[in-house]
Amino acid sequence: MKPSLFYVSLILFINISGLASAAEVVVKDSTGEKVLNGVPYHIRPLSAAKGGGFKLTGTMDNKKICPFNVVQEPSASNLGEKFSFTLINEDRPRYLLTSYVLGIHSGDLKGPCQKSTFWTIPDAEAKAPKNLVTTGGRFEDDITCFLVVEYPKPTSKKVHTYMLQHCPLRCFLLRQQMIKNVTSKTLAQERGHNTIGIQHYRPNGGDPDICYNVSIYVDKGVRRLASKGTDPLELVFHKATK
Repeated sequence: MKPSLFYVSLILFINISGLASAAEVVVKDSTGEKVLNGVPYHIRPLSAAKGGGFKLTGTMDNKKICPFNVVQEPSASNLGEKFSFTLINEDRPRYLLTSYVLGIHSGDLKGPCQKSTFWTIPDAEAKAPKNLVTTGGRFEDDITCFLVVEYPKPTSKKVHTYMLQHCPLRCFLLRQQMIKNVTSKTLAQERGHNTIGIQHYRPNGGDPDICYNVSIYVDKGVRRLASKGTDPLELVFHKATK
């Protein structure tokens, strides 16, 4: 018997056409409105039984940490902090799209920790704490690469739900394509050509289609986001109030 999507820690994508797969759709929030690219939103599980939204924490095992971890609010009524989802795309679409690589961050630095607020996973295949979602990434880093994908088995037909995936190899491939794109365009202009050829590149023989489902890792009662843990979270976007 083959394991279902809910019991595997990674997803294989068939299409590797650079920026997106054929399944791309505009992400919608809890009210059905389109989610804007690069604009702050709250995200939290659809089910109240799964807890509240997410926030950054600077403590672990009663010790201060920097960069921060991304943890879940225990109360379903708490939407947590606002985070911006920004597509890594030269065209800069107006709306957030599924299956496009993106960076997640909470904006300006706050407090004594001067690491960036971009989410990252140091080693998605390792055990905690190396596979925990932390801050400190850079927008141009492959390990800061995530996807928003439609939840495969939604529990509600009235609300659009999604899951997060961490896709470092896919970002590596995309960035190589963008570099080749710019280089090829420059050469073409110098030679008087208008066509641009892009070559696909697989780093070290790795499979760029492999992505890791972001889930919950429970550490001494604290629910931390990680690449390995519980089943993938069924998430909903909520518009942030000013």
